[in-house]
Amino acid sequence: MLTLTSNIELNYPGIDAVPARIEAAHAAGFREVEMWMTFDRDVDAIKSALDATGMRLVSLVAEPRMNTAWPDADVDVFLRGLHRSVDNARTLGARFVILDPGLGFPGERREIQQQRLVDIFGTAAESIRDSGVTLVMEAVNTRVDHPGLLVDRNIDVAAMVRAIDAPNLRMLFDIYHSAAGGEDVQAEFAAAADLVDYVHVADSPGRGEPGTGAIDWVRIVDMLEVGGYSGSISLEFIPSTDLTSAIAYIRSVVEERSALV
Repeated sequence: MLTLTSNIELNYPGIDAVPARIEAAHAAGFREVEMWMTFDRDVDAIKSALDATGMRLVSLVAEPRMNTAWPDADVDVFLRGLHRSVDNARTLGARFVILDPGLGFPGERREIQQQRLVDIFGTAAESIRDSGVTLVMEAVNTRVDHPGLLVDRNIDVAAMVRAIDAPNLRMLFDIYHSAAGGEDVQAEFAAAADLVDYVHVADSPGRGEPGTGAIDWVRIVDMLEVGGYSGSISLEFIPSTDLTSAIAYIRSVVEERSALV
């Protein structure tokens, strides 16, 4: 069954402390959350909040965020940071660590840089093979939000994940970034459904909560279920109203469509 996940970085703009955001997510009826960075945060306090509320952390982001595919990138720095990120994920019970490849290198072909990523991320996956943590790659749009990023197409992410062919390196499919990037969301998902272990959502245009843009969320939820996806759906948006109201529509769609299966 599909499960809604609260992104505590965006869903609670008026709350500063991570433990307090976890408590707010619990009060809003969530069973799981995701977060981004951990290196500058009190991991023990976060774990205590998760334990006290019974909440599950689904994912965090690998640090340091760097331009991993650049010719002069220090891969050892990336790997050391990744191992620390994975250690934090294990401490906090998170299944996924999200990889951020960073910017593309100006003047060098995309294919060359993506092959470099295949080599680096393949080494990364092998180095944490026995950790129980899964690395996930994500296409992030460059049209609206993140100009210059190297990996902005789901077809490229799928090709790299297939080339690496590691059981602990999979795909994060972001519905918002796919739509904002001009992709045919349903076609892209269908082509990669066997690789997808995690999903992010926000509406497009605007990156608000589902129901505020042009995406047909009934079709999206049907698409996920037809494609065999039954995992977490992270709500990666800043709500335009109180969070309970902001998630009411997508929660109703998920619950209704799941009940029909």
